[in-house]
Amino acid sequence: MSLPGEETIKSMAEVLEQNPDELLAMCGKVSSDLIEIILQDPVETAAMLRRLSFSSKKRKKQTIPVENQETLEFFPLESISLETHTAIIGPSNSGKSILIRHLIHTYFKNADIKVYDSDARPNDWKDLTVKGRKADYEETALEMAKDLKELQHRTELYGDGFDPGNEIVRVVEEWPTTAASLSEIILKDVPKDIGTTWLKSMLRRGRKYRMKAFCVAQEFEVNAWKIGGEGGLRNAFTVLYLGKSARTALRKVSDKDLKAQLKKHFDSVQYPCLADVQGQFYPVLIPDLSGASSKKKKKS
Repeated sequence: MSLPGEETIKSMAEVLEQNPDELLAMCGKVSSDLIEIILQDPVETAAMLRRLSFSSKKRKKQTIPVENQETLEFFPLESISLETHTAIIGPSNSGKSILIRHLIHTYFKNADIKVYDSDARPNDWKDLTVKGRKADYEETALEMAKDLKELQHRTELYGDGFDPGNEIVRVVEEWPTTAASLSEIILKDVPKDIGTTWLKSMLRRGRKYRMKAFCVAQEFEVNAWKIGGEGGLRNAFTVLYLGKSARTALRKVSDKDLKAQLKKHFDSVQYPCLADVQGQFYPVLIPDLSGASSKKKKKS
């Protein structure tokens, strides 16, 4: 016996006063208008649906009881690979770079990875490719210009119906200080103010074409980052506040009960971390990464 068609199911839903999408799903079908929406942008839509599903399932699992049987909803680090771009904020020696190495080696194993770090020592990033060492901002500028060309290339591939390619991950240390130094660089075939141009381009279009940015800084201030007044760019970041920065960022939480819960949680853990996902705040369970930093380093 064959199942009824889409229009028949929708008519049944109307008569029964039920949600038509729910009845269609029970019959293993999807509304044709949703299929049209997916086909308009299959890569981005599929990524968004997977991200929402993954984050929802993980967050439900990562809840812990606190006083009076209340629970905190936790942001899963696993979803970093599905989120947009990531800003890691914290004071010196708060573990920013160590956390990024952990995230990259855990969730971006097959990606093309480069780190832009003007102050990197030989072993700071271990096996990762580092550009711009010894304050060589010209090298960083040239590499960022290559990223912009790759972004354009992927845009053209996508427009012609082809897969944009494998994941690209770029890490920039000490933003916006790095951006300020890059603004003074003048090179042939390199856009003016390459740092800001690079960041805005990545935030606007990067994730659609599988290009992700990790920006590391001691503070996250949209005007200093030159993305003030552009809400879409600000919301392209998932911000992870570490250590003292996590406690300071609690001022951004308007819900007094949630703020109190978060403070109690931070008092109970060794590595406080607060995630800001488009204005929604979640605590993050940071693994003990002390083994990764057993050797004394210039910065973390």
